[in-house]
Amino acid sequence: DLTDLRDMMAIKQSIINIFNTKPGEKILNPHLGMDLTHYLFDPVSEQTADLLARTILKGLAVQEPRVEVKQLQVIGDVEYNTYRISFVLQLPNLNTSKVTFSGILTQDGFGA
Repeated sequence: DLTDLRDMMAIKQSIINIFNTKPGEKILNPHLGMDLTHYLFDPVSEQTADLLARTILKGLAVQEPRVEVKQLQVIGDVEYNTYRISFVLQLPNLNTSKVTFSGILTQDGFGA
């Protein structure tokens, strides 16, 4: 049980690192990361939220194979120029049911 919690926290931290790292930023792994903050320069809209969600789904499928995204919701906040990102994840390698995870994408990056 304790191992599952640590593994779950490691996976969440990995997702945060992927979201907050730009491709090319890590010399030893130049393909790691997604540049999500560039979406904040576009108007906050449903279309941009949809593009952001597609980028997340595609990027996590490649960069974090330990998770399966069962649900993803991206909601823009026009007033603060941010996006709330909420996941329901399944971790096939752990004996856990679905895990809920959310955070906010701001100009400073993604924080859970």
